[in-house]
Amino acid sequence: MDFRIIPESLPDSVKTGYLLRDMSLGEVVRITRAALNKMDYGARNTYRIELWVRDEYDKQGNIDYLKHMINCGKLRYKDILDVFKFYNPFLELDPSRPIDWLDTLMQERKKEEVFLTDDFDYVPVPKKVVITNPRWEHKDATKKENSPKKAAFDDTVILMADVTGIPENGPVTFEIFDTSVKPPKAVGSAHGKNVGGVAKGEWVVTDKSNKGEDANLEFQASAKSKTSTRCTIPLTMATMYCFSC
Repeated sequence: MDFRIIPESLPDSVKTGYLLRDMSLGEVVRITRAALNKMDYGARNTYRIELWVRDEYDKQGNIDYLKHMINCGKLRYKDILDVFKFYNPFLELDPSRPIDWLDTLMQERKKEEVFLTDDFDYVPVPKKVVITNPRWEHKDATKKENSPKKAAFDDTVILMADVTGIPENGPVTFEIFDTSVKPPKAVGSAHGKNVGGVAKGEWVVTDKSNKGEDANLEFQASAKSKTSTRCTIPLTMATMYCFSC
């Protein structure tokens, strides 16, 4: 959300939530790290961020941690906003063009549906997240040409899906399963991001089920609680090439 339309009357933690919610994972992590540097060692050691985030890809955990630090009086919304402005100087408000948040919000309402919140009356609903057309291809150009429909163990493949409603560079997770066992076994994951409406992530094909070619590998893409259909990665035995022949 544009920081210029967030009402100043809201609590600092609420303003922080609105500021960060539509940012990419990378932006949120970068702002969190910079905000941590504004806290003294004692505060960082007492309120350890590891207790709030599951892993480095936990966007909501980072946001919740910053809001908690604000509620504890260890940070201010201004600290978060200053870091955001430092990394996004082109968004600074032009004094010759003052923005009234109500007018701006009403203009956005003409284009999008709205919902009510306890904080202020109208907020544009984010675009519906849709993830479709999961597919894959070899990273290696030779394998991509010679074996476009099958992969061997230890091949690096690029997992892809078409996405809408995800911010540019927003995170998308690819989860890989072996469905030859019951219940299906999770055998890997890849973290990708949305670039121009296509999410991509790399994964090295592995035999974690120890079933060789009998494994039935399928993957799905997920983001913001939405999941695509699954796509199969057909397997073949690795081919040995003799380049001296």
